[in-house]
Amino acid sequence: HRIAVVGLSCRLPKAPDPDAPWRLPDDAADAFDPAFFGISPREAASMGPRRRLVLELCWEALEHAGIVPGSLRGARVGVFVGAVRDGHAAPSYQHGPETIGHRTGGLLGLRGPSATVYAGRSSSLVAVHLACESLRGGECDAALVGGLGPEPVPGAAGPAAGARGRAAVRCEGGGVVVLKPLARALADGDRVLGVITGSGVGEDGGVGEDGGTGQGAPVGESREEALRRVRERAGAGPRGVRYVEPHGAVGITDLIGALPGLGTDRREPARPPRSGESGRRLVVGLGSGGTDGPDCHVVLEEAPRTAPAADARAAGADGAARPDGAAHPLPYTVSGTTPEALRAQARRLLGWLGEHSGARPGALSRALATTR
Repeated sequence: HRIAVVGLSCRLPKAPDPDAPWRLPDDAADAFDPAFFGISPREAASMGPRRRLVLELCWEALEHAGIVPGSLRGARVGVFVGAVRDGHAAPSYQHGPETIGHRTGGLLGLRGPSATVYAGRSSSLVAVHLACESLRGGECDAALVGGLGPEPVPGAAGPAAGARGRAAVRCEGGGVVVLKPLARALADGDRVLGVITGSGVGEDGGVGEDGGTGQGAPVGESREEALRRVRERAGAGPRGVRYVEPHGAVGITDLIGALPGLGTDRREPARPPRSGESGRRLVVGLGSGGTDGPDCHVVLEEAPRTAPAADARAAGADGAARPDGAAHPLPYTVSGTTPEALRAQARRLLGWLGEHSGARPGALSRALATTR
């Protein structure tokens, strides 16, 4: 019942992708290409920025996983999106924000379950939990799970809002991960970025209508019980958890940032391993909650230390392509629905190459030709 993270994408301030190898110009904040998805400009204008963003992120996450999005049409792939209500959808729009998950799955031709989750600060982690349960129950073979940031909330009070009790969080992006049962991911030769070993949702159970112990004040006993239950399910004792993100406003970005190799090992202070620690897997805990939603906890473990077949094939392609220093030309395929889109993709690839001088040419050529 362990769930593998096999792909991801994100759009955050000054970080349009997980590695942020390039910077989008300020005037390209809304650069949605409806023709790419087979959508009319009129329908695209009525979708609202969040639905457009989720659609783009799902496509990018699948490509990051090495999955051709078009190959999933008719497949049992679920879509779960954690969000909060926004003011972009006008009453005249045919589909409101509640249908983000459903409409995204429809546009991608998927036949798995779909849901849009409104659970306050915990929305995206609750979406992760629901997706994991759906995968464990056999309702779908893979799942796209997304999270969108909340609208600006000036004056919001809470224990994580600072000494003055005020916070303002701008809705500037979101993230998506691709999940599969670990056994299936390994059998498919997927690159496993991390493994979700447990998750759970619970209520504080002690905050009254007027705030009870105080607005935003945690009910320690119930939260401790919920956290212990999730860790027991994950088989991770308190001493086994090396890093904790206790109160994320957008849990999907915490999950992406905590994946081994994408931030967790760099966040931890460098130190020699303690006695008995050698060989232990890196385990991190993610949590979210507050007065506007339930508590949700997710336990994430580093990927199995076995070379994925996909990486082995990519490495082999490099070795076969250039024996003994012989220079063999390799194609870098680029596509676009319009000449402008084609040039934009070429510029994006050129910028990425400038930031990744150590990229393996054979692996890159193969990825561009077979996973997009």
